[in-house]
Amino acid sequence: MTDSVKTGKKLGPTMRVLLIAVILACAGTLAFYWLSHRPRAERKPPRASAIPVETAELRSAAHQVLVKAMGTVMPSQSVELAARVSGEIVRIQPALLPGGRFRQGEEILLIDPTDFELTVQQRRSDVARAEYELKIEMGKQSVARTEYQLLGETIRQENEELVLREPQLKAARAALEAARALLAQAELDLARTRIVAPFNALVQEKHVGLGSQVAAGGKLVTLIDTDSYWVEVAIPTDRLGWLSIPGATSDSGSPVRIHPSGWGREAFRTGIVKSLLAGVDPQSRMAGLLVEVRDPLCLQADNRGKPPLTINSFVQVEIQGKTLDAAFRIPRSALHDGDKIWIMTGQHTLDIRPVKIAWDEDEEVYVKNSLRDGERLITSALAAPVQGMSLRSAADPAAEQR
Repeated sequence: MTDSVKTGKKLGPTMRVLLIAVILACAGTLAFYWLSHRPRAERKPPRASAIPVETAELRSAAHQVLVKAMGTVMPSQSVELAARVSGEIVRIQPALLPGGRFRQGEEILLIDPTDFELTVQQRRSDVARAEYELKIEMGKQSVARTEYQLLGETIRQENEELVLREPQLKAARAALEAARALLAQAELDLARTRIVAPFNALVQEKHVGLGSQVAAGGKLVTLIDTDSYWVEVAIPTDRLGWLSIPGATSDSGSPVRIHPSGWGREAFRTGIVKSLLAGVDPQSRMAGLLVEVRDPLCLQADNRGKPPLTINSFVQVEIQGKTLDAAFRIPRSALHDGDKIWIMTGQHTLDIRPVKIAWDEDEEVYVKNSLRDGERLITSALAAPVQGMSLRSAADPAAEQR
C-alpha cells in the first residue's frame, strides 16, 4: 500500500490525461484499420438450374382408325301378321309366345278350315259340272255343223254363228273358267287358314290365343327377322369421311365390332356398315349409320358362346376406318392449349411446338406433321414453360451436373 501511494504521487494530473489520450488514440486507430480492411464477399453470377422432366421417344407408325360410338339394336325387318279369312283359331304351336322362334314356312297357328274345305268341295263340283256342260255343248255344235253342211244352204255370218251354236259354246267355256276361278279362290282361302312364318322369325308380340274369333284383317302375331339385326349408330358428321359407306364413299361397308353391355370388352359381335341415314338428328346434329349384324341370336354353330343382341338395347360400337400412315401417337395429357406439345431438344432446351392433329381418340391424339422420329416428347408438367428454357431428363441423374 505504501508503494501504491508513492506511485500515485509520482503521476500527476497531466500525465494521467495524456495516458488516457494515448490509449484512446490506439483504440481508434485499431478500429479504423479493422473497419477499412474488413473481408468482403465476392459476387458470382447465379448458376442456371435445369428443370427435370420426364420424356418419351417419338416413333411414327401406321395406325388403324377406330370410330367409337353408341348404337341402338333394332330389327332388320318386322311384320305384323293379320288374318286373311275369318274364323276360330283351333290350333296354335307351343312356340307361339313372346321370344318363341319359328323357321321360315313353319306353321304358327290354324284357323278353323272346315267351312273352307266344304267350299272347296263345292267349287270342285261346280268345275266338274261346267266341264260336263261344255262337252255337251261341243257335241251339240258338232251335230249342228253336220246338219248345216248337209243342207248346203248359204246364210249370213251372224245367222251362221247361231246355227252352229257358237254363243252357247262360248257361254259354256266362260262358265267353266268362272267355276275354275271360284275353285282357285276357295283353295286360296283354305290355304290362308294356316298361318306360317314368312322368314326365320322371333315372336315379339302375341295378339290371339286358342279359341279366339278373328275377322279378316285382325292382328295375330308380330314377328321379327332372326337372320339379321340392325344397329342404328349416331356419329359426328366429321367422322364420316374416315369410313367406307356403301353407296356413299365405297362399294362395301366398314367392318364393325359391337360390344353388348354386361359382357366385357373381350366379348363382341361383328357387323358391317350397311347404309347412311338420310338426315342428321335435329337435337344432337349427329349423322346416323345402319350396321347389319348377321345371326344376332347366335343360333348358328359358328357364333355359339358369343353375346346375343336384344332389340332396343344400347351397345358400344367400334367402326374400323381408314389407316393413318406414319403417324405419331401423343398422349392427350401431353397436348397443351389444344394444339401444342413440348419437345426437349438435343441441347436440353424446351421447344413449344404447334402441331396439326390428324386423328383424336379418348386418351390420345395422332399427329403427322412437325415431328421426327427419335425426338423427345415431354410427358410431365411444367409450372411456367418458356421457349428455350433449360431442361434435364429426370431419368438421367448425371444430367444435373451439366
